[in-house]
Amino acid sequence: MLYTISINKLPVLLSIGVFDFEHTVKQEVLLNIRIESNESPKGCVSDQLTDTTCYKELIEQILSFSATKHFNLIEHFAYEIVQLLRVKFSKESITIKVTKFPTIANQKQNVSFLIQSDHPLENLTK
Repeated sequence: MLYTISINKLPVLLSIGVFDFEHTVKQEVLLNIRIESNESPKGCVSDQLTDTTCYKELIEQILSFSATKHFNLIEHFAYEIVQLLRVKFSKESITIKVTKFPTIANQKQNVSFLIQSDHPLENLTK
């Protein structure tokens, strides 16, 4: 069996972007998180919060971390979120999708970056 924790379309307000104007105003991105495991969370049987992942704590940790610094790229932000989650989810597959809504040529659109880390020791600095 496969067990999945998902957080979908989490709005995150942060400082992100390479252009000067992006350094002065925080922007909202949407964050999709998917954590998959072959091991059943104990909470499936016990029905106790202490035996599973608390979504509230996880979201608060991500929001707090996101407010700590400026990120130039959505790719780097996604990578940093994977590293943050690796502390708690060392054996699980983690997928992060970051969607940003830049205004380009007075048109509103979105751009996304998706990163999937299947291996706990995966190092992208190669």
